[in-house]
Amino acid sequence: MEEDSSAMERNRLREAEAAAGELKRLREAGQSQYMYLSVADARVVGGRVCLFAVVSEIGATVHSRGTDFTVTLRVIDESYKSGISVTFFADSTALLPCVKSCGDVISLHNVVV
Repeated sequence: MEEDSSAMERNRLREAEAAAGELKRLREAGQSQYMYLSVADARVVGGRVCLFAVVSEIGATVHSRGTDFTVTLRVIDESYKSGISVTFFADSTALLPCVKSCGDVISLHNVVV
């Protein structure tokens, strides 16, 4: 069982690295900026990524120590059920994502992981 899990993780890592290489190649060629990754792959690849995910938790909107407002969302998908936290910063609350409830699907572009 551990061997299967280990092999699956190695395969996911290879797929994520291949996706990162393809994304870099597309950007250097001046082509599509949007290559969507799974949450699990985004964690491995790092850098700027795009993904579709489901909102599982919505934090309170708060005023940062500076001039911005922030809200933190936990987003998940089938590849990584525990999800990742994404913090958004904006000059006003009107510019933060309008998430109505958990279960909403959100598209994230150029998120730094």
